[in-house]
Amino acid sequence: MTGTLVGIASVLAGYLAMAVTVGVMNVALGKAWPGAADAATVGKAPPTGYIVANLLLGTVLAGAASLVTAAIAPDPRITWIGVFALLVLALGFGYAFKQRGGPQPAWYLFSLPVLGALAIWFVGGWYIG
Repeated sequence: MTGTLVGIASVLAGYLAMAVTVGVMNVALGKAWPGAADAATVGKAPPTGYIVANLLLGTVLAGAASLVTAAIAPDPRITWIGVFALLVLALGFGYAFKQRGGPQPAWYLFSLPVLGALAIWFVGGWYIG
């Protein structure tokens, strides 16, 4: 039972690490990228460059967050990395379906959880190696 609780805690710690770092990245990119912050307030799509940068940096940060899960998780650690990846995929698709038809392009909304989950799986798997 203790192993399961530690595993769940490792997934939550990885998710928290991802949420915090991605949130900070979104604020920093929004301030640094011309027109990105204004787009959100008027309900139009942010500039394509901003969206691509957000997608790439978010993928890197998801992979980095998997290191938190991998470092904390009990054996078999790949199981908990997989749980983290599936959680990101499920929540990301839920968000994508909720937001589709809005200002953000559908390709971005659906790419984000897929790339994030893949980064979590491959970087976390590489770490435990």
